[in-house]
Amino acid sequence: MKPNSISLETQATILMTTRLGETGDDLKPLSPAEFRSVQRWLCERGLTLGNLLSTDHRAVVDAMIAEGVGTALIPSLLDRVDSLSRAIDHWSAVGIWVIGETDDDYPERLKHRLGSTGFPLLFGAGQREFLTTGGVYIVGSRNTSDTGLAFSKTLAARCGAEGITVISSDMRGADREAIGAASAAGGNIICVLSDSLEKAVVAKRHRELLEQGKLTVITPFSPDTRFRVANAIRVSRYQYCLGDFAVIVETRRTGGVWLGAEENRKENWVPAFVRADDTVPLGNEALLSLGYMPLAENEVSGCDEIGAYLISRLTTASARPPSVTAGPGDSANEIGALLFNIFCEKLAAFAGKTARSPEEIQDYFRIEPEQAEAWIAQALEDGLLEDADDADQYKARPSNQRH
Repeated sequence: MKPNSISLETQATILMTTRLGETGDDLKPLSPAEFRSVQRWLCERGLTLGNLLSTDHRAVVDAMIAEGVGTALIPSLLDRVDSLSRAIDHWSAVGIWVIGETDDDYPERLKHRLGSTGFPLLFGAGQREFLTTGGVYIVGSRNTSDTGLAFSKTLAARCGAEGITVISSDMRGADREAIGAASAAGGNIICVLSDSLEKAVVAKRHRELLEQGKLTVITPFSPDTRFRVANAIRVSRYQYCLGDFAVIVETRRTGGVWLGAEENRKENWVPAFVRADDTVPLGNEALLSLGYMPLAENEVSGCDEIGAYLISRLTTASARPPSVTAGPGDSANEIGALLFNIFCEKLAAFAGKTARSPEEIQDYFRIEPEQAEAWIAQALEDGLLEDADDADQYKARPSNQRH
């Protein structure tokens, strides 16, 4: 992969949104909200991001900044062309490629389902064509029970044997067990990461599958990004949106798996099933009560073809009359929204001048870690918080910069 093999549009996107990992490169890239505002400003004037590299961008950028769009760092970010060339050489050496949302081979599923709420880049390694095949997203908590792990392995093995791509993360528990079982069955795998793509592509368990052409590893974040709770929550939407179905093996009523399932339910990205055997966590039961379809281990192991069976279950479900949502659920949602609004008001003062870590926010509000993770992620999405630096800390965004 060479710089001239990447479109000007994608080059400009990398320059404005990505740290390039060089010593002395302490420029802060644009936040997602800032980047989208620049994109809209250019579009309204018949310009593209690529125009910023193909012409003298100074006058255009000065006009943009004068109107309060973007940041004064944009010219310096765009001037890092030599650093970009070195970064691309480094990524290529370990097999990493990058595609932008305006490129022809960017997954149509992500464009259609996420639109501007997604990140504008995908970094990855392995077979890009896997990103267009659909598949089954298998997800569970890190501390999934032995029964849940067995279910995950059985489902993934059946998918792998039938040529259905298995989509998951590299998290310990049901996700990693699914990848291992699909691999053992000779299946294709998409692994969506929230951090450390550079480390993942050289890890032995991934390297072998990449060399065999059985694995695609992707992330919407820079290849050297370190783990952040908010990013782990954000990537779940990619895992859902790349698939045809999702199967939730185990979840609590809080945490990343629950939040991802709730977002999929609201956005209606893909049909989703929940493991429904004799003993399941309360989170599974809650999702079932919200309308997710049950799927038991004996159904997974006993059907003739798992792909055809999931489709038949979907057809059967669509023929049923719609269920009525109970009133107490609505009340709970209203209370949750009220508490979140109070959280945001207090957070503006607590994290207004000093960047705060998730642990500090949790301690200040005296809430559980999962609740802190969820509210931080939502505040980031709403533009109320912004990443302060690489230390997993956050600052409240000034009211005049919110979106």
